[in-house]
Amino acid sequence: MKSDWLNSSRVTLDQVPAARPQTPSEPAETASPWSAIAPQNLSPPAWGDGIPVHQIALRGDGRRVEIVLTIARRTQVSAFALEEPTRIVIDGTGFSFSGTTEALTRGRLLVGAPRFGPLSQTTGRLLFDANRPVRVASVTGKPIGEAVQITVVVVPATRAEMTHAGTPVLWGSAAATVQPGPISTPYPPKIGLPVVVIDPGHGGIDPGAVTDQGVLEKDVVLGVSLRLKAALEARGRVHVVMTRQGDETVRLDQRVAAAAAQKATLFVSLHADTYAGLGGGSVRGGSVYVLGAEASNAAARALAEKENTADARAGLFNADQPDLAVDGILADLTVRETLILSQRIQGALVQNLRRSILLAREPARAAAFRVLKQAEIPAVLIELGYMSNGQDAALLQLPEWQATVADRIADAVDTYFTGPRGVALDR
Repeated sequence: MKSDWLNSSRVTLDQVPAARPQTPSEPAETASPWSAIAPQNLSPPAWGDGIPVHQIALRGDGRRVEIVLTIARRTQVSAFALEEPTRIVIDGTGFSFSGTTEALTRGRLLVGAPRFGPLSQTTGRLLFDANRPVRVASVTGKPIGEAVQITVVVVPATRAEMTHAGTPVLWGSAAATVQPGPISTPYPPKIGLPVVVIDPGHGGIDPGAVTDQGVLEKDVVLGVSLRLKAALEARGRVHVVMTRQGDETVRLDQRVAAAAAQKATLFVSLHADTYAGLGGGSVRGGSVYVLGAEASNAAARALAEKENTADARAGLFNADQPDLAVDGILADLTVRETLILSQRIQGALVQNLRRSILLAREPARAAAFRVLKQAEIPAVLIELGYMSNGQDAALLQLPEWQATVADRIADAVDTYFTGPRGVALDR
């Protein structure tokens, strides 16, 4: 199983020399020809034609590295460093990674292989993990015919310098740092219908889990989510809002805020699990989570910790804002009532999903997921299966399987609202 942070270009990390610190006695490497990674077919951008990034290249050693981008034409570029974890971020207005891009790398460098994807409707982002504190020394550009070559120079930094390393170094017209745009429903809700918010996990610069074959969690869960939206709308009993409808970057707090802004009656977040422990390839099956101060087990706790840090790993600002403790939230009587309703939809989901797909042992689980910390909105997080399991991964990609799962989730929503103990629609 590859790391969740394998980039969306599907470059295999075993093709890229691992970045590691140099020892004092180890001399810097001398220049040598770059080694090429096979051309990668990248996902199309979320906006128009964009400005294609034709090539991403790295050169240097453990003391200095140049990140060289060849792009179709001049645009606005900003580069900066972030810590915890340490990484270099490069944002470009209009950057798209469609078509064929060849990534080049060589030697033991300060940074590792790139991962990239759309940050917003107008901006593409590249991320490079670093093996020590670093900063951006300069960003320069030069024309190459109609194209432009951008060079970002990265050098080592002290911990003190890292505190100020997040200030963007700009090239081209000055541009403010871009954040993911607000979520809004494209049409007004139908009066009298409950609002169900469907939240496809990850997206944009954050691919989520990735299989050995390069299948991305963000694509799988979006496929199921769009089919669930269609299934619910065909039944006509609820109004559906999506936190994303394409390959978009959406912060965790935006997902929660979207539910509150839409006065949602139910929040359903869709993900695909992964397990990297001993024998992880044999672990499979779906599960359904509600908010809990105590995680159901160690795996549930680890999964919540990983999902809760997705923003920080994607280089998004405001990702490390203090979060309310779950036990403090659950002390509120209103939230305790909301949790009871969350457990009701959880039960309906487990019952209906079991009819058609394999579920994990004890599939009704609890953990401290940030997207579930909603005071007045019942919320569940569905793990559709394990991307680290070959059988689950194969099923997760099948349109027929996705349609069946969407129908079972829609059945559970029907039960939740219209069954013998259905929830009043005026909540």
